[in-house]
Amino acid sequence: MNFRGLNLTLENKSFWDNYDDILSPAEDVFFETYDLPLSFIVLMLLLYGIVAVISFGGNIAVCYTLCNGKVLLTVTNFFLASLSFSDILVTILCIPTTIISDIIYKHWVLGSFMCHVLHYLQLVAVLQRAFSAVAITCDRHFVISRPLKQRMTKKTARLLVLLLWILAFIIALPSAWYSQVIYLQYQPGSRGLCIELWDDQQLQHLYSVILLLLQYFMPLLIMICVYAHVGYIIWIKPTPGEADKVRDKRIALSKRKVSLIFRH
Repeated sequence: MNFRGLNLTLENKSFWDNYDDILSPAEDVFFETYDLPLSFIVLMLLLYGIVAVISFGGNIAVCYTLCNGKVLLTVTNFFLASLSFSDILVTILCIPTTIISDIIYKHWVLGSFMCHVLHYLQLVAVLQRAFSAVAITCDRHFVISRPLKQRMTKKTARLLVLLLWILAFIIALPSAWYSQVIYLQYQPGSRGLCIELWDDQQLQHLYSVILLLLQYFMPLLIMICVYAHVGYIIWIKPTPGEADKVRDKRIALSKRKVSLIFRH
């Protein structure tokens, strides 16, 4: 459910006069009184706990392994470490917030400041995950498609990772600016909801489309095209020179091994 409208105090009736179709009195009462079955709460807490432990522990182990040894400090591993760190942020920020706000209290209890901060950092982490996945894909493609050319240096990789984080922080700024705690229409101040409230609905729609493109469609399209070309290089593209089945088979096997190495 999305609340979009004027930047007014939501306790002011004039705001709701313009958006009286958002919540009916019956819906408002429902959100004030709805309760979740205890069995469902226990199941959700168990599932969230399992996901949190696996995600946090696994990504911590990845970061520690990649950063604890000069041999493992490769270009690809810089991107993998960045991806793991963004996964850790998602685990820390999203799962506890969902448990506290949606399952236990069923409304926002973390205050106005944390509403801004958590919405902002969650979006930063999600954007960074998408950017890191694209960077890893392009790095693998370069290694496989141009094996004789020099890869980017470690210094360049670190700089690129930093730039991707900065880009994610900049893109997510509107989410931090427009996030705020609002209250239900017919009982102001009773139970807050942390949402984005934009002054211009068209601008909000444009921003949502941009985020959808940056988070999902563009990374997906790039990865599909790049991996399709990688598959063509490994499985279909003939080896230059005179045909030699034994040699070609050996080269193809070598390409697949390289692909597996960068996959891990």
